This record gives sequence, structure tokens and C-alpha cells, in this order.
Amino acid sequence: MTSVGVVAVWHGAEGWGVIESSDTTTGCWVHFGNIWTLNHPPLARGESIQVRGQGVNLQIGETVDFDWEAVQQDGYSFRAVDVRPRRDPPRRTVEFRVHGERVPWPTSSFGELPHPGLWTE
Repeated sequence: MTSVGVVAVWHGAEGWGVIESSDTTTGCWVHFGNIWTLNHPPLARGESIQVRGQGVNLQIGETVDFDWEAVQQDGYSFRAVDVRPRRDPPRRTVEFRVHGERVPWPTSSFGELPHPGLWTE
């Protein structure tokens, strides 16, 4: 489910925080690895993805769009699976490899890279 929320807690050194939203009334736990997430189908044997670039953090009080699931996580009833702050994303590089060889992002099976302007190949 997609919602709009506000970052209420952010522990940058630990890489996690809490988003408040009317849809996730007890707070939604979020990990830094779920900010501008690169979702993809399961990788086949010999495939790998490597992401490099700037780190990501949230700021207390900033508005975010986020997708979440209703599961228990560290005392919270909801967990964010993709968080999109309403600001420009950091630049990152994604490398897709098959048996160690770098190949173009497989749009035919994975679709376009999400969050335009975030990724370079």
C-alpha cells in the first residue's frame, strides 16, 4: 500500500527510523536500505547487481511517499519497503553482471530502472 507520511524518528548512525502516517497509526519502521529502493525480480544463477554511490538518510520532519507492509518489526506493526523523500535523490551507479561480465540493465525482464534520474549505468 502507498501512503504519505512524515519522518518522526531517524537514527542516522544506526540507519533506521519511524514514519508517522494516518495509514500506519502506530508508526512505520524504516531502514535506510529501503530509501529509493531498487526492486527487482529474483536473480538467476550467475546474475548479480552492485550499487555504488551516495548514501541515503532521512530528515526528521520531512514528508515522504512510502510503500509499506503490515508486519512486526522491532516493536512496530508496519515496515516500509520503499521510501521516496520529496527531494532530489542521490546519484548512484548500478552494475548488472551475468557470470561476472557487466551487461546493460535487462529492461526486457526487469523493466526500467525506478526513480528516474537516480541511476546511471
